[in-house]
Amino acid sequence: MKNLKMKTVLLLLCMLSLTGCQAVRVGQDIQLRSAIVDTRESLDSFPSELEGFKRIYWGELPLQATQILNPSESYVAWYTTPDNKLVNIIMLYWEPEENEDVEGGKRPVSPDQAFREAGWKQEKKFDVPEGLKTNQEIVYARIYSKDHLRQTVLFWYNEDPKESKKQPRYSVGIYVTEQGTLEEDIQFTTNFAHELRKHLEPFGLMIPQETEAP
Repeated sequence: MKNLKMKTVLLLLCMLSLTGCQAVRVGQDIQLRSAIVDTRESLDSFPSELEGFKRIYWGELPLQATQILNPSESYVAWYTTPDNKLVNIIMLYWEPEENEDVEGGKRPVSPDQAFREAGWKQEKKFDVPEGLKTNQEIVYARIYSKDHLRQTVLFWYNEDPKESKKQPRYSVGIYVTEQGTLEEDIQFTTNFAHELRKHLEPFGLMIPQETEAP
């Protein structure tokens, strides 16, 4: 488990970065900000048990990664199944930026770019699972490989060209190292994603239903 933690931390430091985004004001910003920020719970209280999964380790980003990414909150955890399959999740949340006039903004970079810069090769895209597609989130469903290692990844974040920096930002990443056949790992990652998504909205990691585009 110690080696797994270290590999994931090193991967995290390589794969996550921030990039700028232009600000455009939108009338729904205040509604969306209020819906997420004013009611969200701290990630410290995120469930230790999900249906079929039990948390075996959790914490925050390493200091170096925190200094680079500067999230308002982070949650790094490993969950396991009764048959000892492991899944790693990294969830980040950024409060809205108060100064709309500051050039640029903070948001996660595409995992395609991040894994590529860390020396990983994209082997395959797979279909985004039903139930994970929304109008205000970008979802990546990918298989990456490096040195005979394989990672199955589901990663999403809220992003819309019409958003302003008054919008809260979040990202959710699910990472599964090779534990079975490719099809088995994709299904395992998908099953976890469906279960995880049931618990995200109270923590500001999901667009509230009433604010989604029709």
